[in-house]
Amino acid sequence: MNYLFFDIECANVFGGIGKICEFGYVLTDESLTTLKHGVLTVDPDAPFDWYVKHKIISYPVETYQGSPKYPEVYREHIGELLSLPDTVYVGHGVHDDIKYLNNEAKRYSLPRFERTTVDASVIRKKFYGLPRTMSLKNIVKELGLGDPKRMHNSEYDATMTLEYVKVMCKESGLTFARLIEKYPKNTSGNTTP
Repeated sequence: MNYLFFDIECANVFGGIGKICEFGYVLTDESLTTLKHGVLTVDPDAPFDWYVKHKIISYPVETYQGSPKYPEVYREHIGELLSLPDTVYVGHGVHDDIKYLNNEAKRYSLPRFERTTVDASVIRKKFYGLPRTMSLKNIVKELGLGDPKRMHNSEYDATMTLEYVKVMCKESGLTFARLIEKYPKNTSGNTTP
């Protein structure tokens, strides 16, 4: 069993519909050892929200606009990553990422993302008995895992999610598979239109 930790950034979410500009991932084995990682930049074929352009994205707008559009990136990379056998898909607050994948599937007539995902933020909330989930930036600060200023680079966010999962595994003495079993209401069936 492998795990694919992933995160998505969008150029805008006007009208509640995300236009993906970045897909970051870390693929691990069952012991959470990294097998492969990367970030895929995407031409969103849409304008960038002012706030996203000036406060969120990791690369210059020209990097995204010079990248292939989503259908090509999907066919060459993302589609394969999202259909790996014996793989559990993991994110932090993953519901929105699923929504954005399916927004793009609808926009470009591509297959919907139908795999069950695990929301690491929900496991963390239950593990520590917190009243609500925390932002990834606050978790990174609290645990001293990395540089909060690097947040919103999708590969970095996926990596930081993996890192706080490793902390929970170490503190509990449990594998990630066992933590998922122990806190079962942490998955999404991906029915977002």
